[in-house]
Amino acid sequence: EITCGADLANAVQRIRGLTGRATEGMIPFAHAAAEVEERGICTEEEFCGPVAARLAHFAQYIPWYLQDGLQVLAQGETNEVFLTRRQCAVIMAAALFAAVPDTDRGDCLVEGQAPRQLADFDIGGLLDTDREKTFCLMAYYHSVATAGDAFLDQVVSFGRRSVEPPTHQFWMAFDLPLREAIIDEGAAVDRAGVLQVLTASEADVGSAVLAGCASTEEVMYLQRPECLVGRFVAQQLLSAEAVFITGAAQYASCTGSGSCLVFEGPCKERPVERPDSLNRV
Repeated sequence: EITCGADLANAVQRIRGLTGRATEGMIPFAHAAAEVEERGICTEEEFCGPVAARLAHFAQYIPWYLQDGLQVLAQGETNEVFLTRRQCAVIMAAALFAAVPDTDRGDCLVEGQAPRQLADFDIGGLLDTDREKTFCLMAYYHSVATAGDAFLDQVVSFGRRSVEPPTHQFWMAFDLPLREAIIDEGAAVDRAGVLQVLTASEADVGSAVLAGCASTEEVMYLQRPECLVGRFVAQQLLSAEAVFITGAAQYASCTGSGSCLVFEGPCKERPVERPDSLNRV
């Protein structure tokens, strides 16, 4: 029975070692697990006990929860993938234990499928270096491990849109003035019910969030870890492509960015909205 952060970190390390992806010791993870109660997530005993057990269950049964494998949002194609929050949680739990296929090696989930050629999806480095970012993920893990079926059955969609790169003549043909802009103060990452546009030039979904960066884009991915699943289903974006993520919930609140990022607590109050026809909120 695991009841403390140090024991949980050691257990996770042993499991990660089975796939050759043990990290440097997960000391920030161990310290964060010991402080989850102080940061408003849950007690240390709850996180290291039933929460960790639920995450281990998700990771162990990833083939059952994803019986049809995962469709790849390939470069140059317009397509969409729909996953329940439960399936997103399964993928994120598997990432914790390094139980997802190693995208660097081109592994795939289903025998006979082509190599995935996707972004790095190993969160071990993040859990090994930054306590504040680790708290963000812990808030997410606790929420999905204790959520009911109605919430976990909700859907998150990942839609890739690909167009031919517009030419200079295309942009020069516009002769209408821009509409007036409305400028409001506040952090965009904390807004609900709005379209958030994050830009990156030919980058992986989530950019360098798993490499320790925490700009505006990376902060949003830390607050809404379901967005990170986009790294596991979408190949690197080309210059005339975009990924639309709909339905990702906010699980953590933060202030600051980069090395000044501070986890302020779990986001327990979510806007009450009616799901759409695809059960996305």
